[in-house]
Amino acid sequence: MTRYLWENAEHSERAAERVALKRLGLPEGVARAALFFSTEDSGFTTGTELPVDGGFSWR
Repeated sequence: MTRYLWENAEHSERAAERVALKRLGLPEGVARAALFFSTEDSGFTTGTELPVDGGFSWR
C-alpha cells in the first residue's frame, strides 16, 4: 500500500512533511507498541488505542 513511498525519494520526503515528527515510520515502531501491550508495563491499561503514526493523526 505504501511501496511507492519507499521506492521514490521525492514521494518519501513529501509524505514525511505531512507527519508531525517529519519522518516516515518503520515497522519497529509498531512492534515496540505491540511489545508494550504484551508486557506488565501496560498492566493497568484498559480500553485504549495507541496511534503509532508519528503525529499524523494530530493534524
